[in-house]
Amino acid sequence: MEIRNAVFSDWKALAEIERVCFPAEEAASGDSIRERLSCFPDHFWLLSDQGRIVSFVDGMVTEEKDLTDEMYERPAMHREEGSGAYL
Repeated sequence: MEIRNAVFSDWKALAEIERVCFPAEEAASGDSIRERLSCFPDHFWLLSDQGRIVSFVDGMVTEEKDLTDEMYERPAMHREEGSGAYL
């Protein structure tokens, strides 16, 4: 098994994991995954087994005190210099 950072081309595999693991109304869409990868690519960590992505975690850095739905909807709220991270 290997842990690595995501690259943009991983988005389809990540969207499929979201689709399988979450109810349709809660899973991040492919568009959302792509936007997150564009805004905070260094904050995606993937677990792969024999080259196949089997799991991932991602999270934004922010100065916000509380996690809000808006953070899921607006990945551009990521602030690399922020003091806290939400996974």
